[in-house]
Amino acid sequence: MQLDEVVRTSVLSSKLRNMWTISSKLSLDCVAICGRRRYFYNKHKYTQEFIDGVNTVLQQLHGKVFEDLEVKVEFDSILVDHLNDWISFAVSSLMKNLALDLAPAEFVGFKDRYIFPIELFDSASVSRIQNIQLSCVSFRPRFPFRGFPNLKKLDLHLFDVSEMDLDEMLSGCANLEWLSLIRCHVNGELKVKQPLSRLLYLRIAYCGITKVELCAENLRTFIYHGLQLPIDLGQVKQLETAELRLYGSTFEYVLTELPDVLLGVQTFTFQTSYLPLEMPLLLENIGSFSQLRFLRLWILVRSGDSDNILSLASFLRAAPLIEGLEMHFDADFNGVGWGPLRSLPPYPYDYLRKVHITGFNGIKGQLEFLVHIVENAPALKVLIIDPRKKLGLCRCKASDFSACRASVRSELKGKLTPGTEVNIL
Repeated sequence: MQLDEVVRTSVLSSKLRNMWTISSKLSLDCVAICGRRRYFYNKHKYTQEFIDGVNTVLQQLHGKVFEDLEVKVEFDSILVDHLNDWISFAVSSLMKNLALDLAPAEFVGFKDRYIFPIELFDSASVSRIQNIQLSCVSFRPRFPFRGFPNLKKLDLHLFDVSEMDLDEMLSGCANLEWLSLIRCHVNGELKVKQPLSRLLYLRIAYCGITKVELCAENLRTFIYHGLQLPIDLGQVKQLETAELRLYGSTFEYVLTELPDVLLGVQTFTFQTSYLPLEMPLLLENIGSFSQLRFLRLWILVRSGDSDNILSLASFLRAAPLIEGLEMHFDADFNGVGWGPLRSLPPYPYDYLRKVHITGFNGIKGQLEFLVHIVENAPALKVLIIDPRKKLGLCRCKASDFSACRASVRSELKGKLTPGTEVNIL
């Protein structure tokens, strides 16, 4: 039962005050408690109103059992003692799931975080915990903390922790299945000494991490957003989905190192702020995404690289079993290509059945890449060409779209396999 419902129930009738005991979830949401969002209201007064509302009801819930505790309010230093009391209450209530969302309304200039009171947990309560979500929290245990042995899901946002404490905690979470770190401050490596053999999902985004090293042999989904860095996931048996958004990446890293990191990946999404395209057109000694079936690329192309777009064919050569390709271009220039198109040596993509390209301006490099695909994909069934962008701002005029469509039709004439469905939007 939500806390605002508890408050209303307790006011209506003393006979109904035990109704909330049928629910094992205690949700303390500032909007529900205060009846409004803070907006321009004084933060200190708003927080105190929230504290008073929570404490009034918790006095009536003493001795009740709650498996879930959720707290959602902007962090303020006056909350510290009360948060400690609420968590202590939940621990005594045999809590299994804990969510503390203390994120500020504005990230600019915020420094304070709630220090997680791990000392309130004894061995029994530590063993009961199954799910933890922490936002705007600092973890600084006085003594090495050996983790939550039965924890299945750990979701960390704006989390402050040392490299050593994070290693100690995660090494003791042998049953962890889901791990997410977003905008966390680690200032070091994410290195876990003990295998995370049950880990299925791993997301790391915009964290101060210099290296990722862990053993997660049963990982199914891996998501990473941030600067290019060394990544070692161990010998993953069957990685289904990988999504990487890299900054400062190079062509060599993506096609020579990532295949060894994303072992067996079947669906791969890759985005970069800028990927310098290479000459010569084909990169040598590339790795192999041997099980990849679907590839999605978000590529920013600058004017100096427009003649090298054909080099993206190296991605296809690295994926011998590819069936579907999505290409989302962001080119900061327009204009239909001119002059004879270059070609690469034939290289069949026997399993490629569907190709979808957006941000197609009709520049020469894009036309070369498109023709290369069409001429080497004998099983192609669906081809979608869209001049509109999904990446970046589209400054094209209707006349640009018309010229692009005409250019595509001209270049593809006589090259498509009979039966291929072509949509030029």
